[in-house]
Amino acid sequence: MVKPLGYASIRWHDGQRRALYTHVLTDAELADVSGVSATARLVQRFVEDKDYELRLTVVGTENPRLFPVAIRASSPAAQVDFRSDYSSLSHSIATVPGEVATGVVRFMRTFGIELGNFDFCVDQSGRHWFLECNGSGGQ
Repeated sequence: MVKPLGYASIRWHDGQRRALYTHVLTDAELADVSGVSATARLVQRFVEDKDYELRLTVVGTENPRLFPVAIRASSPAAQVDFRSDYSSLSHSIATVPGEVATGVVRFMRTFGIELGNFDFCVDQSGRHWFLECNGSGGQ
């Protein structure tokens, strides 16, 4: 799947601004990536058997505080990019395995940051797939 870096929008043919959401790349798009060769994009694995997405906000590195939220999407569009259909989402407090907590704190120490908004996909088996440390926080 491909995701714009930051919250991007374009002016559509009808003159209206539209958000650019993450989408799953087709085989044809993967065969010819020249359309995005001169732009910044984040390409990530699409987790087909995703149970939910985890937004993990971490504050501090000495005595880190973790705030994990499970985000479950009930529409096909939100399964790919939950920002595309907020009305289909449910949120709940999640648990974070010890190795994930250790890894995100190590990430923050390595990059010298005190606030991290980490995104993961969690598959049906409970495996956490790291997507990014989101610099824009609220998106």
